[in-house]
Amino acid sequence: MLRTAARYFVAVAEHGSFRGASVAMHVAQSAISRQIQALEAEFGVILFERRPRGVVLTASGEIVLRYVRNEVHRFDRVKSEIDALQGLRRGHVSIASVETLVPQILPRAIDRFRLRHPGVTFNVAIEGTDRVVASVREARADIGLGFGIQPASDLSIVYTGRVPLYAAMSIDHPLAGAKAVSVRDLATCPLALPPQWTGTRQVFDLACREAGVAPALVLESNSVELLHRFALLGHGVTILAELVHAESTKSGRLKAVPLSEPTMNSGKIDAVTFAMRLLPLAAEEFMHYVCDEIEAALPKLK
Repeated sequence: MLRTAARYFVAVAEHGSFRGASVAMHVAQSAISRQIQALEAEFGVILFERRPRGVVLTASGEIVLRYVRNEVHRFDRVKSEIDALQGLRRGHVSIASVETLVPQILPRAIDRFRLRHPGVTFNVAIEGTDRVVASVREARADIGLGFGIQPASDLSIVYTGRVPLYAAMSIDHPLAGAKAVSVRDLATCPLALPPQWTGTRQVFDLACREAGVAPALVLESNSVELLHRFALLGHGVTILAELVHAESTKSGRLKAVPLSEPTMNSGKIDAVTFAMRLLPLAAEEFMHYVCDEIEAALPKLK
């Protein structure tokens, strides 16, 4: 009973409404409401502040959420270990990842994993690296995949791969024939770049400051696919990791030119978990698959 209420409570907190939790969990809204009322009676406090367009956690609700999430994860771990005795026949893996891994890495890793464990389900949230870390810390994700995640005592960095950045452009672009380009070479090109808070942008902006140049930014977006398409259509140049442009460059539709600044070759992709939380066995096993896929996508960087 209490375990069910805890799961419903976490769902309402994550979706910001009883209706959102109802749809996500395929449970009647009235049933969820009854369970939350039971929890509030158990703790003797109001957990959610009801608003016209949803709910928000009260201060007491925030405290309960931190505890309940960990308890739900512990119970999932117990179930996982029991399932392991039966060959990992079921389970669930929640992932927070940067968009860079969407075109190749995640689909391949999930497909390979489910060939062996078809009963395991997945939830993947696409976020910036800062939100990836927050999702892992707040137990919304078992596994976090992001760029340049800073070491911290509460995080376990399970894998790190070096991911250099490239100037991506159409094969007809004037710079497409160059063996390498500098940020100074790109200064007058129409540029499409990710937002300033992303790891890619921070590395690029640092290289520009060191070179004393101001880039001609014409498009800023947190959509890696939009930046990719911008370059493919010949509108200008963008900065992408090899994990994004590999298929387009192999097909001859896009040219990825190395950048000459050492700063631009210092990027890295990290896989992290929360250090103080045991992963469900399905997530623990899947981590090996996704790290293997990243390694396979970067053969020359090994």
